[in-house]
Amino acid sequence: MKSWVHGAIAFLWDEEGASAVEYVLLITIVALGIAAALGAFSDKTSGLYGAAGTKLNPYQPHPSGTK
Repeated sequence: MKSWVHGAIAFLWDEEGASAVEYVLLITIVALGIAAALGAFSDKTSGLYGAAGTKLNPYQPHPSGTK
């Protein structure tokens, strides 16, 4: 039991883990920024890709399947 407690205390005081936590926080902030940007521009990019698809494929089948 005593070695487990000493191991936990050593882990908490280990400073190498602090830099790993900083990297995780940085990556999380960047990922949230990318997600927010994608959410903000989703309507614009959807319209852009839709317009490009319409120009590349001018044939649009009739909704009932016949012309």
